[in-house]
Amino acid sequence: LLFKHWESGREARGSMVRMPSVVVRSTGPSPRARFSDLSGTTVATVGVEGPSDFALDAACSQACAKQANCEFWVREVYAPPGEQKQCFLRHSPTEHHVTASRRGGWRPNADSAKFEDLSGELLSIRTLDA
Repeated sequence: LLFKHWESGREARGSMVRMPSVVVRSTGPSPRARFSDLSGTTVATVGVEGPSDFALDAACSQACAKQANCEFWVREVYAPPGEQKQCFLRHSPTEHHVTASRRGGWRPNADSAKFEDLSGELLSIRTLDA
């Protein structure tokens, strides 16, 4: 198999090994949005306010952390003036939708990451060193 090395741009010869697809369900303590919209089961809807996307994302992330069965959050990007933006706390993700009107992220968890294949079978749980 002939391919181009991604970093150097040089051509190389070799073989490719098919690796299992993995979904990481934890992003660490960062409240930053990781995707635009993700379908799933909504467990709660809360209103959030803030002066910036970071502040709004942090508010949704904190709300998700407080909800026992919340795995991820999705929030509105736009709302009428003077109104709170809605933040949807969800679990069991199913389908990603690309849209400019929503953004979302995974439940914050600073000490572990859960790895699953695309069928949902648990592969491993890794604990991060302090």
